[in-house]
Amino acid sequence: MKALVLCLLVQDWRTAVACPGYVAEGGGGLGGWIFVIIYLVGFTLYFVIGIIYKSQRMGATGKEMIPNIDFWKDLPSLVVVHI
Repeated sequence: MKALVLCLLVQDWRTAVACPGYVAEGGGGLGGWIFVIIYLVGFTLYFVIGIIYKSQRMGATGKEMIPNIDFWKDLPSLVVVHI
């Protein structure tokens, strides 16, 4: 007969952000906007640098200059499959 071992972990965290009715004071939402700005700048740099690279180094023209064009073409169907 195997022994049954039970483990119990109890954590007691006291924080104002987990309490119902808590209202944040001040702005506090700046971190989200910083994330959005960094994401958009990174996405833009990805496309600009990719287009420059493919046009200069690989001689691509037109739609061929878009980095990972096959992925972007397939993205709508990939999203529909996973919804």
